Amino acid sequence: MLGVLMLDLADEDFAGVVLGRDARRRFRAVTVSAFSDSRDTARASLEVDLDTWSRMPDTEFWQFWGDVFVEAVTVNPTTNLAGIVIEPDVPLERHGFKEYYQEYMPIKWGSPLTSKLKKAYWNLPHVKGKPIVFAIQDFHVPRAMTFLSHSLPPYLYGVSFTALYDENERLIVKATSRGPHTWGFKTIESGFFNLPGSGNVSAVLANPTATISKFNRMAYVAGLGSRAVHMICVGSCHDHDDNAALPKRFKFVVNDPRYSETWVEGANVYHNPNALVPLDDSFLPGAAHHHFENRQIRSSIPRFHPYESETVIVAPDRIGEGLQTHRLGGLS
Repeated sequence: MLGVLMLDLADEDFAGVVLGRDARRRFRAVTVSAFSDSRDTARASLEVDLDTWSRMPDTEFWQFWGDVFVEAVTVNPTTNLAGIVIEPDVPLERHGFKEYYQEYMPIKWGSPLTSKLKKAYWNLPHVKGKPIVFAIQDFHVPRAMTFLSHSLPPYLYGVSFTALYDENERLIVKATSRGPHTWGFKTIESGFFNLPGSGNVSAVLANPTATISKFNRMAYVAGLGSRAVHMICVGSCHDHDDNAALPKRFKFVVNDPRYSETWVEGANVYHNPNALVPLDDSFLPGAAHHHFENRQIRSSIPRFHPYESETVIVAPDRIGEGLQTHRLGGLS
């Protein structure tokens, strides 16, 4: 957003104009403040208008069934007052990791999400009555999105899920309501979608594969970069067998001419069951859409839907007359 203070030379009075980008990324006037003989009064009015309009969500999407506003949210490392990272290590042993996963991770998700609730974007005149989506990504520790992303939906819906098999070897998913999450001296309520004011959020969007490695892979497919670079993408994806409790493993050679990838691949849209303005399922075609109904999650999942992946990048460097390869790595 840009604020411009103008002087009308004919009438010798002042007014402010707030400029914002349109669908073609061109600046256009979104509001004009009242004219005033006082420069200071006009400037103060412009600052109020600019503050109001700059508090709008990060992105607005235009769809055939209406507009959708999206606000970006990140999970960041914990720091002290001096700005020094004091993030606890991820436990390696089973019991410690389970506690970290079930207690600490909901606090990490909840802190930035509840902070965004305080912005109350839905009260802005141009946002009121339209769906608002919080798009969240986790960067609090290296590789976080490869092994911690599944802790998000239990926190959003306030329910923990357990996969069991009955005497006939049929899969049964048991849902149990969660109480508060506690880590150290901090405690938060479970169930973001049950918090006061959260009904104004239509859904939460997350994509654990939307990292630099995705840029690398898609850029290679688009013909950018050296053809001497080799990339191998391995990870886990959804198993469409109704009796499968675990995902399938996959391995793709990005250099294979048959390889393809889309931006939306791996995206998850978690719909708010208490949304005052529900989000249409046609938002983000190609993403997995999840609805919480009758204490179970009903999901619409694409044929190929990755949950996490890692990309091995091998780039040859010519040293003298020999050829040496270096593993550069990459996570997505």
